Amino acid sequence: MGLIEVYLVEPADRQLTRTEMDKEVLARMPERPGYEVKIGWGGNDDTNTSGLTLSLMGPDTQVASALAEELLPRLAALPGATQAEIETEEPASELRFEVDRDRAERAGVSPRQVGGTLDYLLRGRRLGEFHTEARTVDLLLELAPGDREDVEQVGHMPVRPLNASADDPDADPGAPIAQISRARLVPGYGEIRREERKSVVSIRVNGDEKSLFGELQRVTAGVSLPPGYHLDLGARFRMRNRNEAGGAFALVLAVAMVFFLMGVLFESFILPFSILLTIPLAFCGVFWTLYLTGTPLDIMAIVGCIILVGVVVNNGIVLIDQVQHRRTEGSGRTEALVETGRDRVRPILMTALTTIGGLIPMAVGNASLLGIEYAPLGRVVIGGLLTGTALTLFGVPLFYSLLDDARHLPRRARLLFTRRAPAAEVVVEG
Repeated sequence: MGLIEVYLVEPADRQLTRTEMDKEVLARMPERPGYEVKIGWGGNDDTNTSGLTLSLMGPDTQVASALAEELLPRLAALPGATQAEIETEEPASELRFEVDRDRAERAGVSPRQVGGTLDYLLRGRRLGEFHTEARTVDLLLELAPGDREDVEQVGHMPVRPLNASADDPDADPGAPIAQISRARLVPGYGEIRREERKSVVSIRVNGDEKSLFGELQRVTAGVSLPPGYHLDLGARFRMRNRNEAGGAFALVLAVAMVFFLMGVLFESFILPFSILLTIPLAFCGVFWTLYLTGTPLDIMAIVGCIILVGVVVNNGIVLIDQVQHRRTEGSGRTEALVETGRDRVRPILMTALTTIGGLIPMAVGNASLLGIEYAPLGRVVIGGLLTGTALTLFGVPLFYSLLDDARHLPRRARLLFTRRAPAAEVVVEG
């Protein structure tokens, strides 16, 4: 095995991404039979965790290995993947004895007997313990090392029939192993891993992790495996799913907290809906921004969505509060909406633009800490503020008018369907 170490310049000075460097190195390395090129990243590089490991689990190692080989080309062709390989130790040579059943039957032995004989001849058999006053010694019966140095010596060893008595000197001594079996040197497994009583074959996919997370879930979901076999995407997938589930719960909790706080401040749980409806409009900008910039919806993007929930409603709160104040002074609803929109459009735009301007360095830079990039957070907030601010000036007044009308619908319905009873006619007879 040969090892080449390449020391790179600082991440800010690199002209190629990690994925591009992997592809460039693999393209420049010559292909030679029997040789394999593997690329690994070490040191304190922020991207040293690139690549994911899948585990194909099942009852049979040979079948699991064959399924992994079939899956390998599909994984290597994934967008963002630079290399896909089966993680295994160097294959070891195995000496396989293939029993000729006809000859074994004529000799009165079974394949199980042949295997048992080879087992105790080559690996030995524990007989028990020998105890003395000073110590305890394990007793092991095995063939002398000088008698099992090559295949020919092992082949001369006899396999006794089941009905042969060890005490009878005239009993059939058995047939030599070489007469009832054929020895072949075949490649074997360097290691056999088992977890939860199942064989495990690991597949390593190198490349851009952010792209691989989504692509691997999509590809593996469409893989059809025999009964008893399944793909385990690994602890990093499970951790990512837990983080995303926790982020989604935090997002829902943030919306609920904002709603209840606005309900208390406005002394109404109907008017806050006119402001909350701007959140889905802001999320439209979020997803378009992620799509256009090619940014994955990772944990930092979810954190940005949570922050956006608390930021995008501010302009709507100011707008509705001013409308309510004008209406208490005697202005009509339409008049209050028009005047408030005219007076507050400049402060709303200034607030949004200054916030966006402050987030631009984060959105376009490559700032990171412990391998976590902050660009998705900045892009999410910027995209949400752009659409949220633009639609606040139109959507909030519209939703406010609709909800204000809906609030008075029960009273109007009562007036519509309630009829006054006719006055009773009094007749006085004289």
